[in-house]
Amino acid sequence: MRYAHGCVYFKAVVINLCCAYLLVIEETKLK
Repeated sequence: MRYAHGCVYFKAVVINLCCAYLLVIEETKLK
């Protein structure tokens, strides 16, 4: 159970990093 929760948390972090990365790319494109 603890391991599964860790996987879900890890996936959430990765998704957040991807979103932040895409936002940064969009910002640089606008500039």
